[in-house]
Order: sequence, then structure tokens, then C-alpha cells
Amino acid sequence: MALGILQRSRNYLVRPLASLKVRDFRYLALSNLAQGFGQWFQTVGLPLVVFEMTKSGTQMGLIAGARGGIVLVASPLGGILSDRFSRRTVIVVFSAIAAIQAAALALLMATDLIKIWHLYVFAVVEGFANGVNQPARTAFVSDAVDAPDLPNAIALNSIVQNAARVTGPPLAGAIYGFLGKEAVFFGLAALKLLSMGVTLLISRQTRQVINRKQESALRSLWEGVRYSYDNKVVLALLIVHAVPSLLVFPYINILPFFAFDVVHSNAQGLGWLYSGVGWGSLIGLAWMAFAGDLRHKGLVMFGTFLVYALFLVGFSRSGSFALSMTLLIMAGVVFAPTSALSQIILLLKTRGDMTGRVVALYSMVMGIAPLGAILMGVAVDLWGPQNAVSVFASLAVASVIVVAIFAPSLRRA
Repeated sequence: MALGILQRSRNYLVRPLASLKVRDFRYLALSNLAQGFGQWFQTVGLPLVVFEMTKSGTQMGLIAGARGGIVLVASPLGGILSDRFSRRTVIVVFSAIAAIQAAALALLMATDLIKIWHLYVFAVVEGFANGVNQPARTAFVSDAVDAPDLPNAIALNSIVQNAARVTGPPLAGAIYGFLGKEAVFFGLAALKLLSMGVTLLISRQTRQVINRKQESALRSLWEGVRYSYDNKVVLALLIVHAVPSLLVFPYINILPFFAFDVVHSNAQGLGWLYSGVGWGSLIGLAWMAFAGDLRHKGLVMFGTFLVYALFLVGFSRSGSFALSMTLLIMAGVVFAPTSALSQIILLLKTRGDMTGRVVALYSMVMGIAPLGAILMGVAVDLWGPQNAVSVFASLAVASVIVVAIFAPSLRRA
């Protein structure tokens, strides 16, 4: 009996790390960790440069919109490429493009030649590279592990991304404050190269089902759109995912206003605010990894998102750094299951040869976040950052309740 208890305890402790026994997934997780650090260096560094140069919420929103507009265009291309070609190759090529743009931007800053229009250009280049890269990375998780390990792999992959979110923003803020803005972007270039190098260690042969149909890119894309429309769970996921993209996530772009003008902090404080949701997400994802395959995934996803949005309403009304940080951490605890469960449902409910294109449509929905950033940036200039985030997050709560009512297939997923 004691031996049985010991064995069950061992299984309980090992289960959260089950996917790491797969060699290719370990390398993919490391690649995604470097990619995640790079994304947060960009997320922290670019708004800080814009804030320093313009002090304009509208400019922040427009630059985010320029990036997001190209993500909207590039994501379908990423889906087509990741279904037709090796996802390993797609990730390597577009990581290299991102590294080149980061290095070029850093050189302009180091030589004091940087202009505001350069930020638009490089936001577009980075958006294109990321728009193609992200669908391949997300779909690659299902190539690296067997279906029974997929929920665990997604949870661990999300933990890796949030580990970067926890440590990346404070590190980027410290580098910006002590070494200057160009150091952040030189670091970004190095991280993209590291991500590319680790990806090259992944096996050339994976479980990927390559679409070998001889059809045009537009035809291939249309097949993905039609499949997503006919699959009611996938369609509902795309709709519900559009709500936070448009109304909630844009708050990230205006965090400098909260750091400097609301809680009266500095670049290092901004880095900690960026990391707040990440700290909470690590707690939420650790719980998911231990919990295993949850029942009623769709219902839990709706509930956790609503609580997340309400925490952001509270954050928007806070004038204290400590309280703001606490509320962002609490928001992260409940948002982590929202994000992970939506990916698990999407990959489990999508046919293998459609995975890349469906994930691309899922990523494409993220492309409307910069439209929300433009609207929120204008709202900041008109109403102030606190009122802008309060209104947008409250609208998100109402919208998700409506979607939950009219999407019973997703509630039952």
C-alpha cells in the first residue's frame, strides 16, 4: 500500500513535466522562450521610444496599428506556408528576418539617426515576420507531441512564454534605463538569433501532416476559412478571441502612461507592470499542468476571461503602484487558463491537415488588437488612460457574456 501511494505521488509530480521527455518539444520550448524574451523586449522598448520622442497616445496607437495591420495580412500567409512546408523551416527563416530588423533599428538608435517614421517601418517589418512565425510555432506544438500529451504541452509552452513575460519586461526596462534604448534592440536581435539556432536542433522529421494539394494560395486559404466556418466550435473560438484582442489587450500599449503619469514610477517600474500578468499566469498555468485534462473547457474559459476583464477594470482605477501590480498578477492567474484552454480546444477540434490555416486565422484575429490600440490611444488623449481602459474592459465583459449565451457548442467543448 505504501508503495502504491509512493508511485501515485511520483506520477502526480512527474505529470506536469510529461511533455519535456520529448526531445523535439524541449527544443521547441527553448526556442519559444528566446522568442518570448524577444517579443517582450520589443513590447517594452518600442512604446518607451515612442513615449520619449512624442508623449502621444495617438502615435503609440498608430504604430501598434501599423504592426497589427501587417500581422492581419501575414498570418494567413503563415498558415498556408506552415501547412505546405516544414514548420521548422518557416520558423528559422522568419526569425532571421526579425533579427535583421531589430539590429538595423538598434544601429539607427546608436547613431542617433532614429526618426519617428523609422519606427513605423520597423514595426511593419517585425509584424510581418511575427505574423508568419506565430502560426507555425503554435501548430508545431501538435507536431512535437502525441495527442494525449497535447494539453500538457500547451500548458508547459504557455508557462515558458509567461516565464519570459515575468523576467523579460523588467530586464528590458533595466537595460533601457541603464544602457539606453539601442541596447534593448541589440538584445532583441541576439534573442531572435538564439531562437533560430535552437529551432535548427529540432528534427527535420516530425508528426506534421503536410498539405500536398496543388492549389493556389488563395484557394488554400479559402479552404481554411470554409472549414473554420463549418466547424462551430472553431468559429465560436475565433469570435470570442476577437473580443479581448479589440477591447482588452491594447492596454499593454499604453502602460507607459500608467507607469509615469498614474502611479508615478520609472522605466524599471514599467517593466514590472508589464510582467505582472506574467507572474500571475505562471501560477494559473502551474495549476493547469498539475490538473491535467480539464472537463468543461469552454465553460471554464468563459468564466476565467470574465474575471480577468474585471480585474483590469480594477487596475484601471488604481493610483498605487503596489495595488496596480497586485491586480495585474491576479488578472494573470485567471487569464492563463483562458489562453491555454482556447489553444487546447482549437488544436483538439481541428483536423490535422487544416491546423496551420486554422491557427493562422486564430492569430489573424490578434491582428485587430492594434485597431483597438488606435482607438484606445485616441481615447487616452480624450479621456485619460484610466477612463479609457475602464470603458474598454467593461465593454469586453458585456461582449463575452453575449457570445457565451449564443455559443452553446463552445460552452460544452
